[in-house]
Amino acid sequence: MTELMIGHCRYCGDPRQVEMEVDASQEEADIQATEECDCLEAKEARRKREQAEACERIIETMIAGSYPEIADLLLNSIGNIQEYKFEKLTIDTGAGKKFAIKRTKDGIKVEAEEKKKDEATA
Repeated sequence: MTELMIGHCRYCGDPRQVEMEVDASQEEADIQATEECDCLEAKEARRKREQAEACERIIETMIAGSYPEIADLLLNSIGNIQEYKFEKLTIDTGAGKKFAIKRTKDGIKVEAEEKKKDEATA
């Protein structure tokens, strides 16, 4: 069962009527109000969250199964890249594989590169 509550955007403070479960807390109502708010800060927070979730899915799909430790490092760097603390993180396994996560003009790019070299001497 649901009820209407008043939640406040955590960025601009504007009140908003939100539909919540009967036992929802004020904090939960504020989170929901922030999710629905149209202020620039709330929109930017949603964009960053969605971008981080997309990066997480890509890293889990491309890397986590074979290189879980590297996936963890890349996952932990998403927020730093979003906050402009650094531009790029590259990890070289030393075995011909490189992984990178970097900020581009279009968003955050995740790369996995494998170099193969076939050689023979007769």
